[in-house]
Amino acid sequence: MLNSKNFKILSLLTILSSLISCYSITTSKDNFQDQDVTTQSIRDITGLTAKSIAGWKSHLLDVSLDGGSIQKDCEPFYKLAKGKVKGNVMLFHGFTSCPQQYQELSEILANNGFNVFVPLLPGHGQKPIVQNQKIVDYTQKLADLQTVGIYENFSKKMGAMLKDEPGIKVVAGLSVGGTIAAKAMLTNPDVYDRGLLMTPFFNASSYNSILLPVLGPFIPNKEIGWGAACEDQRKLGRAGYCNFKLANVAAVRKFGLDTLKQLDSIKKPIQIIGVEQDSAASNKEIGQAVRKINGSKGCFFPKGTSHSMLSRQDNVNKDMFWLSALKSQILDYVKTGKSFDVVGKSEEELGLCRYK
Repeated sequence: MLNSKNFKILSLLTILSSLISCYSITTSKDNFQDQDVTTQSIRDITGLTAKSIAGWKSHLLDVSLDGGSIQKDCEPFYKLAKGKVKGNVMLFHGFTSCPQQYQELSEILANNGFNVFVPLLPGHGQKPIVQNQKIVDYTQKLADLQTVGIYENFSKKMGAMLKDEPGIKVVAGLSVGGTIAAKAMLTNPDVYDRGLLMTPFFNASSYNSILLPVLGPFIPNKEIGWGAACEDQRKLGRAGYCNFKLANVAAVRKFGLDTLKQLDSIKKPIQIIGVEQDSAASNKEIGQAVRKINGSKGCFFPKGTSHSMLSRQDNVNKDMFWLSALKSQILDYVKTGKSFDVVGKSEEELGLCRYK
């Protein structure tokens, strides 16, 4: 039997899914789709403001209008705070990943009194298609150099929906999602109280940062990817993409570098964390970001920590020795603004994050 709290949550999920006939986020077999539900009644159920409700509805509509079909674990989701609401957290996923990245963290935050919103980045999360008798990732909706502005628009729109929510408001993101979180602090300076950037992608690491601007304009449709390891993870439940085009990476690199130039305009607290010898994001630019934002804090997790540091699906059969310390420090930062603990020296004149 459903208790009152579960009934309300399941009802809301189904209510929102019924607003868009081709898109569903419901997790219940119960059918409430025939109910005539007003924004006021949704507010009564969730406690969310009208602006948040309208913003989330609009996001679901944007996802449905993107065309194609969304992978199951790429569907946007949110979790309502349990008990007294302390605040709200917006989480942006990584470039080739999906909202799935935050399934575990969102539960922790909700259990500690925070409403958690995990949207799908624009153009991401499409189901694979069959092409030349092969199953391939459908990445045609991902941003290129001409359309990369969609990430800034997205960050602004998602921030605006939280404007009227009471309590602490925190924005966080991983990889490209970390860059979007930084942009959100710029586009919504009066919304968020603080931000958390995890392995933010301001530039590609090592030689890729040199090759991208050279090759990107000439062979934009060249397909690249994470290789066989990613395909193995996908078979075990990882959602998102394993392959993408050079133009897509060139676009997020441009977005990252443009955002990096603006970071000194951020006047709110920022915590930035990276990983030593990151194979995807440039630690040089992460170090620059820490120094550009007045009052920001930064540290690196030790070598061996995954760029996709939060997701078990991205780290199948890997010893995630850092995960417990990472989650506890994220929770402390969200709740109180406490900076990550530093236990030594690391790259770019930054400290080593506590990892156990």
